[in-house]
Amino acid sequence: MSLCSRKFLYQVLGILFCSLALTSAFAEEPPPLSSNCPQTFAATGKCPREICDYGCFTVTEDGAGCLMACREKPCIFIKNQFCPADRCQILKSCDDTEICYYKFKGDSPACGTIGYNGQDAQCCSGLVKRCGVDLLDGSCNMSGKNSIYAVPSCIPCGNRICDQFENKCNCPEDCG
Repeated sequence: MSLCSRKFLYQVLGILFCSLALTSAFAEEPPPLSSNCPQTFAATGKCPREICDYGCFTVTEDGAGCLMACREKPCIFIKNQFCPADRCQILKSCDDTEICYYKFKGDSPACGTIGYNGQDAQCCSGLVKRCGVDLLDGSCNMSGKNSIYAVPSCIPCGNRICDQFENKCNCPEDCG
């Protein structure tokens, strides 16, 4: 192999190595964002839009203006790849997709009581997991997208009484 072709081979290998290194550097997951939006804003002057909202949330005492602030975005409006594990969690939604949802406080229960919408325990005896929200116009929203009703919750459906948390959409047997 001549000196020229060997030099060319090393150049090609160098270019390939550099391009692979750059590709892997950009393919990595984004760094975790601090979930404390006010603290992040105070320290950096930036409000990370992936997990925070910036706006007027408090009117001034005289009512003439407002105090701009950076605050935590509700979990249901955060994309999964940015879901902050300290206050949110990834759950299976009513439309069978994964979503960022509010984290529950305390330990996992042995079984889910009425209204429980976690996914680490089955509903207690006499309760079933259901989805569905009865809207003001009389229609049903079965997915509950972008709301607290986006994940199934334990209800006493099937006991012939339209109980708390039940409606004509999530329990037509009792409420229809």
